[in-house]
Amino acid sequence: MHTNKTPDDPDVLKEMGFDRRDIDGKQMTKWIVAFLALSVSFFLVGLPIYNLVAPQQARWGSGADKPFRDPSKLPKYPNPLLQDNATTKVDIMSMRQNELKTINATEWVDAKKEIVRIPVDRAIDLIAKRGVSTGLAVAAKSQGNTIKQNALEPTKP
Repeated sequence: MHTNKTPDDPDVLKEMGFDRRDIDGKQMTKWIVAFLALSVSFFLVGLPIYNLVAPQQARWGSGADKPFRDPSKLPKYPNPLLQDNATTKVDIMSMRQNELKTINATEWVDAKKEIVRIPVDRAIDLIAKRGVSTGLAVAAKSQGNTIKQNALEPTKP
């Protein structure tokens, strides 16, 4: 239905169901102040109750974020001993340094059996130079697969 009235006309907006009132600033301020006062009062009443109910380590302001100082309070096996972020990073860094030392070191693993650890780059060069054994010329150290069907040679077409 077409009317000659424009939507900016207050009467048309009222007929369409729009509310033309503006927000009352004084009333809104009262509600915000009441909400904040209620929130602060709930916090102040709830904090002592929380400190009574919560375990010692979890209490607010108890220093629970600091590492354990008393060894008798350390968690017992199988519970893990948690680390902070800095200690974890230091542990990972030292582990990586030890890995690099092991990868790049030449040392005896077992001198009696003549087993030697060599650097990875050197091992790659030796494999590239000598090649990889196919194992055909070397006898098997274990009996391996003893199923008769698997021991048969493949048929040729």
